[in-house]
Amino acid sequence: MSKRGYDNALRRRKSEENQKLIIDTLVQLLVEKKGGEVTFEAIAKRAKISERTIYRFFKDKAALHQEMGRYIATFLAEGYSKVNDLTVPEFGRYAFLTFDKYEPLVDAYLYSRFGYDARRAFRKRLNETVIKNIHEQKPGANDPEKVKRLAFVASLISAQLWHDVRVDFGYSGDDMGETVAWAISTLLAHV
Repeated sequence: MSKRGYDNALRRRKSEENQKLIIDTLVQLLVEKKGGEVTFEAIAKRAKISERTIYRFFKDKAALHQEMGRYIATFLAEGYSKVNDLTVPEFGRYAFLTFDKYEPLVDAYLYSRFGYDARRAFRKRLNETVIKNIHEQKPGANDPEKVKRLAFVASLISAQLWHDVRVDFGYSGDDMGETVAWAISTLLAHV
């Protein structure tokens, strides 16, 4: 205990709980509104906290969305860590299952207008790793036409594609995982 009688560990834990509550509430509202405007007032009302509490942690919406992006990335990083352990088709299947597992988080990430740069950086890193793995499995795929084909193959492992297939056709990642693996295998056979 400190001199003022505060339990710093308890305060730190309460602070972390409030931050998580704010981010989880933002995720819920982004999904419900499909990326529509989410105000601090709406978050505070849903989370049953004051707007002042939100401002204590986040100076503005961009800061809140940036933190949400980091929070979500920790979950998606679990899937990303498998990219070097699996073949590219297996990783495609696994990625779609991971998107299902964290569906509300992935949807919120895709809907957030503030997350574009973070998503783009994450996708770039993922695409580079996938293409590197393809090169290791299929040496000699360096001519310009083959490089374009590899870019297309890598783009199939995408949260946006998972989302679009789910929304447009009603298929989950579990439904589509095998299909994504098949598509990647088929295309790689012709690279």
